[in-house]
Amino acid sequence: MDDHVFAAISGPISFSAIVLNIVFSFCLLCPPSVQGVNLQQPLKVLLVSMVVFSFLHQTTIMFFVCQVAITPFVYGLYLTLKQLFYFTNVVNLSSVTWLSILYYVNIVPNNGQLFIWIKRHIKNVVYFGLVADRGIVLTAGVLDYVSTLRPEEQPLNSSSSFNITAELSSYRDVFFYLGKICTVIYSFHLLISFGTMTVSWSSTYIYLRRHMKRMEESSSSFSQPQLQSQMRVTVTGLVQAALFFPYCLLIITLVVTHSLPGYNNFDPNDNIQTTVSSLFGLCSSVCLGFSQSVFRQRVVSLLEGVFKQCNNLNG
Repeated sequence: MDDHVFAAISGPISFSAIVLNIVFSFCLLCPPSVQGVNLQQPLKVLLVSMVVFSFLHQTTIMFFVCQVAITPFVYGLYLTLKQLFYFTNVVNLSSVTWLSILYYVNIVPNNGQLFIWIKRHIKNVVYFGLVADRGIVLTAGVLDYVSTLRPEEQPLNSSSSFNITAELSSYRDVFFYLGKICTVIYSFHLLISFGTMTVSWSSTYIYLRRHMKRMEESSSSFSQPQLQSQMRVTVTGLVQAALFFPYCLLIITLVVTHSLPGYNNFDPNDNIQTTVSSLFGLCSSVCLGFSQSVFRQRVVSLLEGVFKQCNNLNG
């Protein structure tokens, strides 16, 4: 993909996602003023994590766009932004995955001893999972960054040229395998996130459908706000998982083929990967806004207040 095409496509997408995340941040920072909206832990931590890292991820993409459209290319800046791009993306996906686990544990009943223990300690489980996950991703990012610092070829003017060549070759092998380890970590992380998200949301949806069918047979009403909220969150979660599938396949394909000879002819500047990531991030933010009442209701309340002020000024 041409750099200018990349800037023209990814720029507006990332800007829209940044605006959405700023609005979501305002909704989370505002004191609870909407009836029925009460965020409890660890849900609030997960939502804050998703909004913050989605904002940072889209901001990183905007830096890529600015570097292409405005500033001259700086290789050191590019490497730093690339690592920030991967880190924020994977951490955001991890938060989405833990959100699906949280809803599954809270909605779907299970009599297994392990499940009961997890449900009883779900807050600590989520916190530990987030910290451990970020540690793994940060380690992978450091390995990937170190793997780019390969030693340069030096002129061989001494009698020890053979030893120098062997030493350089050994160093290159080390950096090469560091990059491979990072690739494996990123790929497995994406696959595990996709699998966990799909299984969690699918199981939750199946349970809610069966529960609603039993209510229909007993002539009960579907109008309970909690049931409607759970179904809305689950459906948007399934939509997000469906969007994640092609995104996951593409990203893994690009990451795996990064070291292949034909890669430079396929996506030399990572423009395809970055564009797809910005689009998926925007879709994920839209799904988050529809699914969570803290965002949806507070945005509606804010718009109503703006319209009311406008009417007062016009009156």
